[in-house]
Amino acid sequence: MVTKISKSRYYAGKGIQDTVKYFEAISKILEMSPEHGEYKEQLHKILNIICDMPWMPIRTSASVFLVSGNPSFLELYSHVGLSANAIETCNKVNIDLCMSGRAAKTGKMIFKTLIQKEDCPYVNQDNLTTRGQYAVPIKYNHKVLGVLNINVHEGHNQNDLEIQFLTDVSTTLSLLIKNHLLMNEIKHMDNKFNKIKTLPDRGQWYRNV
Repeated sequence: MVTKISKSRYYAGKGIQDTVKYFEAISKILEMSPEHGEYKEQLHKILNIICDMPWMPIRTSASVFLVSGNPSFLELYSHVGLSANAIETCNKVNIDLCMSGRAAKTGKMIFKTLIQKEDCPYVNQDNLTTRGQYAVPIKYNHKVLGVLNINVHEGHNQNDLEIQFLTDVSTTLSLLIKNHLLMNEIKHMDNKFNKIKTLPDRGQWYRNV
């Protein structure tokens, strides 16, 4: 009886500690903004925060892909712990051909306890490490901006705490990414306006628009 009570207290205490770490991590991510540091550096810091979570069974590798181009493809934008081969082969990937692409197209989180060749067709089979993976879509107002990939130990079974944590992280990431995109649009419009101001006959230019 004493042993059972001790175990119950241990798991209850561990649950409280995990919850505290959860909110501390989310708080750190929320503190980041476009005004504080370079954009890629911020994404890198966020990936490190995720990898440092003591209860996440992460194989010290994670990445963020952003949706780019027309037609769309996924572009590797930030990563932690990826091999040189993975960085080279997965720098730009067809959205129709991999696990990350399926997450981007469906807008739904995908989890595999063991990834197969069809999940990572760009990586040579000999270089395909034995692992599981989360592919979490990063969405803003139902639009997918990118995908958060988290590599986990082979055979790991997902749980509700991980799912909620990664969902919250992806939501927070979407705000950071959207802010970055909006700031780029503003800079682009500022550049266009500055070019207009240098025209000798702005009135004529406006009449021709």
